[in-house]
Formats: sequence, C-alpha cells, structure tokens
Amino acid sequence: MITASTAGTYYPRRPVATNADPPTVQELAAIQNAPTIRPEVAAFALLMEAKLRENDGKKPHWRTTGETTASLVAGLLAEAAELVETIWASRMLPGARVHLEAADVANYAMMVADREKDLKLPPGVIALRIEEVRRG
Repeated sequence: MITASTAGTYYPRRPVATNADPPTVQELAAIQNAPTIRPEVAAFALLMEAKLRENDGKKPHWRTTGETTASLVAGLLAEAAELVETIWASRMLPGARVHLEAADVANYAMMVADREKDLKLPPGVIALRIEEVRRG
C-alpha cells in the first residue's frame, strides 16, 4: 500500500519483509518516482559509503573473502556493542562519534543482506545522485 508522508512524498509502507516477500514492482517504481529520498536516509547512506571507503585496500571485499553469514553477523554484533559503548560515552564526552559507529553497524547489516541475497539495484531503478542529497 502506498501512503503519503507528511512532507507530501510517497513511500511504500509494508509489513516486515521475509524471504518470500520481496518488494513489488509497484513499490520499487514508487520509490524510483518519489520526488526525493528522505534526507536522513541519503546522508546516512553516504556516511556508510565513506566508512566502507576508509577500508578500501586495507580489508578485502566481503564477497571475496569467503566469510560466512555467521561471521558477518558476529561482526555486526561486535559493532553493535561498540555502538552501545559509544552512546554511553557520549553522555559524558560530548563529541563522541555515535553516527560513525551506527554506520559501521549498518554496513555489517548490509553485508549480511548482500551475502544472503546478492544485493543489486533492480533494472530501471536509478542510483542515488549526490545532487539529490545536497538538495535534501
């Protein structure tokens, strides 16, 4: 079902997805044809990419290492623990980089999803453009 957000942009609202419940063509089209992507999502996606690029050349790509889903989940849990520690530290140390730890957690979650489904943009879906983020 497609509903309007308070900003007037259309986003699909769906129940929790399962392996048997991929997005419909109509839902993908609604995302593609939406006037904007949520600024918070775009900014966070760019932060995730920046964190991944920090490791380019230092660590092998998760698709080429032969890492199992279980090892990636273990990494996700370790990063989640670091996120919790950083959140607690931020209460006493202003300037703690909670958003950077959150991006690490999100990147591991993305790697798990990619390992399980070999993530790719569906045909016809256009990748996010930097200009759209800046306008956000």
